[in-house]
Amino acid sequence: MNGHIIQNTHIAIDKWEKETAYMYVHFLIHIHDDHTDGLTSTWQKPVYCSEISAQLLVERFEVKKELINILPLNKSTIVPISLSRIQNSTFTVTAFDANHCPGSIILYFEGSFGNVLYTGDFKLSDDIIEQAKKLSGQVDLLYLDNTFCSPQCVFPSQDDCFNQILDIIQKHPSHNVAIGLDKTGKENLLVRLGVHLNETITVSCERYKLCNLLFKTNVFTTSMGEKTSRLTVVSKRKLYQTLRDLNNHSPTIGIIPTAIFAGSFFSGCSENTMKNPNLYIVPYSDHCSYAELVQFVSALRPSKVVPIVTGTKDRFNMSCFDAYLSQPHAVSANATNQFSSHSETQILLGGIGYNTSAIVKGKKLTRRSKPPAKGVVYCEDSEL
Repeated sequence: MNGHIIQNTHIAIDKWEKETAYMYVHFLIHIHDDHTDGLTSTWQKPVYCSEISAQLLVERFEVKKELINILPLNKSTIVPISLSRIQNSTFTVTAFDANHCPGSIILYFEGSFGNVLYTGDFKLSDDIIEQAKKLSGQVDLLYLDNTFCSPQCVFPSQDDCFNQILDIIQKHPSHNVAIGLDKTGKENLLVRLGVHLNETITVSCERYKLCNLLFKTNVFTTSMGEKTSRLTVVSKRKLYQTLRDLNNHSPTIGIIPTAIFAGSFFSGCSENTMKNPNLYIVPYSDHCSYAELVQFVSALRPSKVVPIVTGTKDRFNMSCFDAYLSQPHAVSANATNQFSSHSETQILLGGIGYNTSAIVKGKKLTRRSKPPAKGVVYCEDSEL
């Protein structure tokens, strides 16, 4: 994924080309590498993102704090367009939890261009379905995460996959366990494993800082600390070789929680991994399965669906959703927002206010509570 320019707008999502940066208002969906290509400490334009992504932008990319505008969840933010050669105007954006990785968001835009929903990478949840029902028939254009948009992409629920992983680990009490992951993502899976097994998990310093932001628990440690643990997170891309090296010293199994092999498109990628009897692939996914995509689109009933992920020919055809589309409706220049009353006005000036409240206390897991919708948040930024 290399980012998108929303059709008929000056809205850029996950697109960090410095040569054309002045032409767009920039949004970051989440912090994964394929969404931040080109984003460095030299970036000079405002960025709109979630609270967690804001902190990661500063810590990992050294983006200047004054450039970052935090989008609160479930609240409308009015964004001014003050770009050179473009007539000044505004549009409204509302961010929702995408349930994909820490800080990931779904964006809903309203303006003279119509109503546009951009899912980015997302995993269906009860909250997302409820939001889709509230917007049913009102979305002109849906940008959809089509990573697994094929009837062949069938995989178990996250809970079922968690139990599979737990079972594998418990059947190897004398083995070390290497868990192959990307640099960010699946932290909820890790903390559930640590709490359930009552074991610490060794992670990188970057992931350790992120987990401290997300959770208050003692299940994580780093290789720099004094604690040692038999569960270690390693690079997913290097796990095959790492596993062979580790087994030269002590019995070790590897687990990769990924559904990337679901369906036919990636089937050839598993040839080497399947040859290793110590490596387990569990189809735990932070993306929607095909059935979940159908459930989401049928609840939302947009007028048009555009795939986000390119290069996957067998998953690029959106005609599979034709039966769930609504008829196009007239675009209003003053689109109404369905998620907030306009009884309050708040000012968002782009400062970063980090929320470090715990969602894990002791050994009991709880989810971070979402703030209720309280009104429109006005974003003032003369740098746009």
